[in-house]
Amino acid sequence: MELIPRREGLRRPSMRQVVVVMPSAFTLGNLFFGFWAIVSAFNGNFRWAGWFIVFAGILDMFFVISGFLITTLLLQEHAENGEISLRKFYSRRAIRLLHDSDRGTAT
Repeated sequence: MELIPRREGLRRPSMRQVVVVMPSAFTLGNLFFGFWAIVSAFNGNFRWAGWFIVFAGILDMFFVISGFLITTLLLQEHAENGEISLRKFYSRRAIRLLHDSDRGTAT
């Protein structure tokens, strides 16, 4: 498989944007849905208010599941090594993300 230099230069900045922008996007999405649920309810449009609450709940569940998985990984590391190294933890996550990004940019 041939590597294209133009794409290689875009890989790191795009991964940085995913790591920085996605949590912000989820937080803004949650604020957006919560705000419009309140506005819809005040206007008497309870069907839309309900949907906005459902969407905000879906985003909340994403955060809960992510937090559970991250905590489980950290507790496993503590059980195995007797300590938690955040540097090793984040380096493993970065390697995993970069490995997955190779698949997406290889085509």
